[in-house]
Amino acid sequence: MRKDLFLITIICLTALFAQAQDKAPTSPLINGPAKSAVAKPDLTKLIAAVEANPNSHEAVSEFLYAAKDDLIIEKYYKKWIVRFPKVHNIPFTIGENYRTYQNPKAKKYLLDALAIKPNLAQAWYLLSGDATLGGDTQASRGYLEKAMQTDNDNDRYPFEYAFSFRTLDNPKYLQLTLNAIRRFPKSEKGAQALHWLATDSKDLDEKKMYFDLLYKRYIDKRSPSLEEGMDAYYVLLLDTDPAKALDLATNMYLGMKQNWGHWPRKIKVAKQFRDARLLLAENKAAEALELLNSVDLGKYYSMDHIAAKKELLFFRARAADQAGQTQAAYDSLAFKYSRVPEDALGKAMLGYGAKLGKDSAQVFNDIWALRDSSAVKATEFSLKNYLKDEVVSLSDFRGKIVLVSYWFPSCGPCRREFPHIENVLKKVNNQDLVYLGVNTIRDQDDYVIPMIQKAGYTFIPLKDEPFKDKGTLQALGAPTNYLIDEDGNIIFKNFIIGDHNERTLELMINEMMKRQKES
Repeated sequence: MRKDLFLITIICLTALFAQAQDKAPTSPLINGPAKSAVAKPDLTKLIAAVEANPNSHEAVSEFLYAAKDDLIIEKYYKKWIVRFPKVHNIPFTIGENYRTYQNPKAKKYLLDALAIKPNLAQAWYLLSGDATLGGDTQASRGYLEKAMQTDNDNDRYPFEYAFSFRTLDNPKYLQLTLNAIRRFPKSEKGAQALHWLATDSKDLDEKKMYFDLLYKRYIDKRSPSLEEGMDAYYVLLLDTDPAKALDLATNMYLGMKQNWGHWPRKIKVAKQFRDARLLLAENKAAEALELLNSVDLGKYYSMDHIAAKKELLFFRARAADQAGQTQAAYDSLAFKYSRVPEDALGKAMLGYGAKLGKDSAQVFNDIWALRDSSAVKATEFSLKNYLKDEVVSLSDFRGKIVLVSYWFPSCGPCRREFPHIENVLKKVNNQDLVYLGVNTIRDQDDYVIPMIQKAGYTFIPLKDEPFKDKGTLQALGAPTNYLIDEDGNIIFKNFIIGDHNERTLELMINEMMKRQKES
């Protein structure tokens, strides 16, 4: 699915973000002008500039960039708030820049700014982000509501307010999102929202309805979210209606003039899927398989990659089976299932296994033979626990299954993933499963305990050592997850969990527990 590619892209972006954080200056300012490596700012002049024009966002930002020290900033802030009690710009600019660096000190200054100017919508919005980092989703939603009330024309606030109900109250999320789309018909946020509605829907016809609406509303607007949404729609159609996938790819290529090389590839692949389906219908399975084996989805991280690997896998297996190559069909699905277990994959694999005379126990053994052949020892680590004055080592949990999650508080995909992981852990409810959460951005330490306490996350929170070699447990980005067996072997690696694949994590854990019990 295109969503899988989207999530992998997030991993790369968050990895780059983490590297940038490691190299960033300690100043709360991120938006200041470029400075010479030689010239040292004259702090006295910058202080004088703020006092001469306290309403200047630029003057306060210049001061923050030069001051760098929280104590210096606090010293002058106390002086200025007395001297300029009705000027909201000073506390707002300080709070804004602390917030940019995900620093919890932002909240105090933003609230001070709102005490002076209560209708400052951007301050309410920034407070919402701060509350989210602290795990207080109710407060975050309340701040967003305040932002909407104070700035009725900003499209960002109603869409994000609607999104805050996504996992809490789906009908309300749907209603608020559709209301926002009607109210802001030209908003890029609306295109993004329609894409997410289509992605979230479990009903095939409803999915197509949202994707069709996205196409009709935004085809003339050269929207990035349209491009992403149509990529996902194309993959869905490639599996269910390749002729329509061909029409969509052709229309996007002709209508958008934004091919970047990938819509022409999509046109070619859709033709191959369509023609292979026709060949199977004519009982020409060998020809269909030959055609499907020639399909090139593009390199995984390239701009023209087509995220239809799973759809192509199923199609090839079906053609191979019809061509009398049932063993090849079984082997291809078994390999995929050993890495990423899914119900549909398992059902098809069992079906081909039965044709080969294999019962479910034999299939299970085949899967574990594949897993054992690729398993590697997890690199040992010892990290400090946020909640207790103790060091936690991976070796402490030998004999148990261990889920290791790399994350950091400002990582949106991490926060979206946690509830789904918690849902699975409640289902499996096994005392021999340990959940470790390693925060990779230490500058955000102050958010960790409030977040897990407010949100009720159950992982043991650990402090990462960013420059230490992680060996086989690399954190390429966030979120990144590993499942380690009772002997310290990595069985599943580099996966992300969402509402579309909770079941995959459940299968991973259940099959590891079954194997452990039978050993």
